[in-house]
Amino acid sequence: MELEKDVESYLKREIKKRGGQSFKWTSTIRGVPDQIVCLPNGDTIFVELKKADGKTRKIQDKVIKDLRDLKQAVFVCHSRTEVSALVQNLEMIGCFEHA
Repeated sequence: MELEKDVESYLKREIKKRGGQSFKWTSTIRGVPDQIVCLPNGDTIFVELKKADGKTRKIQDKVIKDLRDLKQAVFVCHSRTEVSALVQNLEMIGCFEHA
């Protein structure tokens, strides 16, 4: 089983390979997603990472909902496969093209 830290490292590598940056989000506010991902086209997304059988906590669900209510893109990934699918979707919509 993949550990959360391994999924996180994979996300950071895949985003960086394509010209973006992924930053660990540390905050005094509980429940914020793990990573703030800045993409070359100027978009920013938020990514919560979990191990394969991991579940988001209630406070994380609330923060994710609050961010989505503000029209922010928030994703939850449980594996490298899910990170790969996210990156592929971001590529398809042009997020790795420079603005």
